Amino acid sequence: MYQTGSSSLFGISAQQTKCIKTFTTQPFIPPANANPLKLVRLVWIDARTVALLLADGTESRYRV
Repeated sequence: MYQTGSSSLFGISAQQTKCIKTFTTQPFIPPANANPLKLVRLVWIDARTVALLLADGTESRYRV
């Protein structure tokens, strides 16, 4: 999970992004001819829950 922020007045210029939490998931090996970015989706369920959806119907939810 990443946090973004600005270190300047009104958010102009100096944008910063930092990793604040990581999660371990099961390995995912896409088919050789597939675009892996089209095989997974991240969907926010609510303000603190995100779901990882795989093309095979697998869903994993994470509280952040």
